[in-house]
Amino acid sequence: MYTFFDKTEEYIMKTHFEFKKIISVLLSVFLVLGLIQLPSATVAAANMAVTKVIVYAVNGDASTLAGGSVQGSNDGPTFGFTNIATIPNDASGAVVTLEVTSNSTVYRYIKYYGRTGSFAKVADIEFYNNAIKLAGTPFGTISKAGNEVVNAFDGNLLTFSRGKLLMVNTMGWI
Repeated sequence: MYTFFDKTEEYIMKTHFEFKKIISVLLSVFLVLGLIQLPSATVAAANMAVTKVIVYAVNGDASTLAGGSVQGSNDGPTFGFTNIATIPNDASGAVVTLEVTSNSTVYRYIKYYGRTGSFAKVADIEFYNNAIKLAGTPFGTISKAGNEVVNAFDGNLLTFSRGKLLMVNTMGWI
């Protein structure tokens, strides 16, 4: 039997959840319309070419990143990609920094393309235009449960993204 207080608590919880959803949608709409801006340290990638990429290896083993590449496309999140930079086969250490000096093209979609057999496994990845860290909405191939694509963009080196398929896996942001 519900009391007045039980019903009130249930209503507050339900309303709180709905309020959070509404706020999230409104913030997304305002961001898209340009009515709000991201903090200056992190900006949306609109009209900015990628000039530097930092890839953090899982467990500090950059050899798992060797042969992976960073690609850009203006056609869509699944096709029309052009290679921007490739991680060298002799990559070592916990972090690989790629200076992309030959790219002046602004791409709508940027992704990390893991070499075959690597599962595109990365702890974190950051895209920059000079000193400005770029931000976007993560996307990618199907991930292994618990190792979703968003983990590669959360700034936490203890989480990581890992594709589910042995063949080719990608992750990036829009």
